[in-house]
Amino acid sequence: NRAGANDLLDQLEQAGDTGFLRLCCLVLQHLELSRQIGTLKLRLNVIEAPKPVDLAALQALLPGSIGAYQRTSIESTGVGSIGASAEAKYKDGDKTIRVKIVDLGGIGAVAGVLGGIGVEQNREDADGYERTRTVDGKIQTEKWNTKRSKGSYGAQVGGRFLVEAEGEAGSIDELKAIVAGIDAGKLDALAK
Repeated sequence: NRAGANDLLDQLEQAGDTGFLRLCCLVLQHLELSRQIGTLKLRLNVIEAPKPVDLAALQALLPGSIGAYQRTSIESTGVGSIGASAEAKYKDGDKTIRVKIVDLGGIGAVAGVLGGIGVEQNREDADGYERTRTVDGKIQTEKWNTKRSKGSYGAQVGGRFLVEAEGEAGSIDELKAIVAGIDAGKLDALAK
């Protein structure tokens, strides 16, 4: 491993030998990096085309109401094993929230690998913030505009689904609660 190669290199330098053996240590470091890249490629190559989800079942996961918000429309779209989505719009007076469930299909496995790497991004200004992060190996996105009380929150569920709530809300916590309210167990069952 890289630390072992560096330790060996330090020992060689202390002994006064930095020629051929130094080159050997660099080759060892390169081989370790190549092994890690090979492991990632192997993970991506084993990805099989996933079974398409049933659109009616995906759409049924979007409730008729969420708190005071009443569903005003619902739709779904699917493209075989590539993926699918179901989306509903909800209104409470002049506030609108959109909830979307996306089946990432085969791309979900790539998202799982990215989650394992630990994706992170932050941006903040006077109007609000945007964050992308990895929590327990799952990617989460969060965007909030404090002046407009509007934002979005999305979370990867299982290995291949993304659930997102977007719109006008009292706080980002309201959007997070909506996403958490989508039954992860039923989503996992759809993928099998």
